[in-house]
Amino acid sequence: MIRGWKWAAAALLLTAPAVQAAPADAAYEAALDRYYELTIGHELATLNIDKVVESFRQGATGKLQEQDCAKLTRTMDEFADKEFRTAAQKYFTSPALREEIEGALRKHLTLEDLNAYLAFADTPAGRRYIEHNRLASGEAERAVEASAEKLFERPEFQEMLSQLFAKVMPVMLECQKK
Repeated sequence: MIRGWKWAAAALLLTAPAVQAAPADAAYEAALDRYYELTIGHELATLNIDKVVESFRQGATGKLQEQDCAKLTRTMDEFADKEFRTAAQKYFTSPALREEIEGALRKHLTLEDLNAYLAFADTPAGRRYIEHNRLASGEAERAVEASAEKLFERPEFQEMLSQLFAKVMPVMLECQKK
């Protein structure tokens, strides 16, 4: 009988910290959920899925256009507009992605960090900051994209590509012979 009692007491002692930690865990999870919605969740919710689909389409059909096969290009376009769009939308709104992101956030953000951010977010200055940061992030992203496009036009980049092809083409031809 004492054995059973000791085991029950040990089990109670081992589970007591978990029971006591539950309110803190609930507070942490609530703060993390709100932080996620204000930051990454907002970004995913406003993600331009058309842009993602178009990027996929260009990557897939760019290579196909070299083959000059209209039927193949149409098939890839239909796939991009239907299957790929559906898969991308499901992925970016999936609980699995959210859990993966929140798992990464848990490694780096304490309850104090989250509460401090959320307290700031609730102030007029915090709300303005979030609003302006979202606008600025969109503009910065577009500027980086435009800059990347300009990179390919720069003479030094063109020269580097020429050097790359000069080095790679002989090796590619050699590999094709094997």
